[in-house]
Amino acid sequence: MATILVGYDTETAAVGEALSLFTESPNFPLYAKALDPETCREALELLTEVHADVGVPATLFVCGRTLLHALEPVRTAQATGLFDVQQHTFSHVPFKEIVYSPEPGLVGTIPASPAPALAEELAFTSRLIRDHLGGECVGLRTPFGYYRGLRDRPDLLEIVRGAATSPDALVTCLQVAKRLRKISVLSSNAFGFIGNRIYAAYRRQCEFMLEEGASPQQIDSALEAFGFAMGPFAVGDMSGLDIAWRMRQSLAATRDPIARYVYISDMLCESGRLGQKSGAGYYRYEHAGGSRQTDGAVDAIIDQARAAKGVVPRALSDEEITRRALLSMINEAALLLEEKVAEHASDVDVVMVNGYGFPKWEGGPVFWARERGVEALEQDLDWLAEMSGLGFSRCDVRYLYPSTNTN
Repeated sequence: MATILVGYDTETAAVGEALSLFTESPNFPLYAKALDPETCREALELLTEVHADVGVPATLFVCGRTLLHALEPVRTAQATGLFDVQQHTFSHVPFKEIVYSPEPGLVGTIPASPAPALAEELAFTSRLIRDHLGGECVGLRTPFGYYRGLRDRPDLLEIVRGAATSPDALVTCLQVAKRLRKISVLSSNAFGFIGNRIYAAYRRQCEFMLEEGASPQQIDSALEAFGFAMGPFAVGDMSGLDIAWRMRQSLAATRDPIARYVYISDMLCESGRLGQKSGAGYYRYEHAGGSRQTDGAVDAIIDQARAAKGVVPRALSDEEITRRALLSMINEAALLLEEKVAEHASDVDVVMVNGYGFPKWEGGPVFWARERGVEALEQDLDWLAEMSGLGFSRCDVRYLYPSTNTN
């Protein structure tokens, strides 16, 4: 059974936003429009049409706020017989109180404590499914933390192939992607898939350079000058620093104890600086969505983190910043190809250009790497390994070239 997600972000109360990405409606420019039942109805009609075309059913994961604001569109979709309605919540919960309307005319609060928040969400949504859709909740969806940047990259779908995925299932996914006019790339089922894993390596290298002496604004400016729409720290502030923070916390027990680790982002989150939504992250914001401003408090946290590790800051050039950031992407891309997470080297470029803001005129990280030549690339990656320190996995560049790619 295919899966279609009616999603929302518990921390912004954006109802139906993930589903609404599939519509061509001009009525969805802002978060507030996710609360519009008409927008949700249009999206559900499109998805119903898509699944009728390809002849497969889908599971429709819904949250309590979707049911409150768009109950009739959900009922209509359920009546087609194509959708099995299940419960949807998030695997993470907010670290601040959220006020919402549990019933028309009433006001409720989801507490900041994670356990009560999750328990209340589960009970609330289960009751709505039972009372208004005539069924018991028998499933639970816990997707990755949703972030606003998805709306800025709606053309890409990474189709994840598991060990037991049948050819028919892959064909169906590709048909759905084509019908939705999306660019699809196959990925094996591995942590971060293609895009998130490469972006994580890129962000990690930028954190290394931050620890060494660069500032958030210098790193962001250098990469924006190269062609990225936003630098990594501005992106982190926009999406929410706590999303990656929770992920790092979940992986802490398995982290290599000798691998280099930068604590600056953790320290920002611990001080309540979660990004734009809290008014401060790597930058300060006068209001949500406002322009970023430098903040001396961030400099103090960075200085504290450097001093704790005995790091003496040095000057980094914009050229070094750009070079190391790109090389970190290339190194991770080759590792993905060696591990057969990505099938073709060109798939990496498709993902990073269409999904992660890599400048199109540069062709993608693999294309950029091939233009440098094998010998120069080998030297560059040796230098990157030296600069990155313990825990860095050096790739085999042969996987970036068609004549030697074994995939």
